[in-house]
Amino acid sequence: MSPKLHISRRTTALLLIEYQNEFTDPRGGLYASVRVVLEATRMLQKSLELIAGARERGVLIIHCPNVVDPKVASADARAGMMTGLYRGLFLRGSWGAEMSDVVLQNKQGLDCFTGTNLEAILQEYSISTVGLCGFLANVCVESTMRTAFDKGLHVVTLTDCVAATSL
Repeated sequence: MSPKLHISRRTTALLLIEYQNEFTDPRGGLYASVRVVLEATRMLQKSLELIAGARERGVLIIHCPNVVDPKVASADARAGMMTGLYRGLFLRGSWGAEMSDVVLQNKQGLDCFTGTNLEAILQEYSISTVGLCGFLANVCVESTMRTAFDKGLHVVTLTDCVAATSL
């Protein structure tokens, strides 16, 4: 039996992975691929409630957007198994990449740690537990989950607040 995890608001961060227009708005390039899941699970509504509650309690909120520099020809190649999917999406400065309160910088692939300032942010705030939610459950959320665990963090994936292309 594993020990019970005590979650403290002072040492916990909520990672909001790719809550961007490309996924969350009907006009977004990837919305149609997750629409059925969003409607069936009410993921966006539940996420808004979670974020509001976390903010009320002083939990650190870290947005993890995927932003591709349109001037970098190899941006699509960094997507690995997602090659072709991001073509023309999440472009820096575009409507599709927009979101508020962006903290994380330089996410251009699957894992929120690779090439970003996430680890430095977590260390700066003495974070030992991360709550994960966002898009896509079986891609960016899962990749980030594995890396966070490998780095010794306590990881909680908030399954009511993740979406993929199928239920």
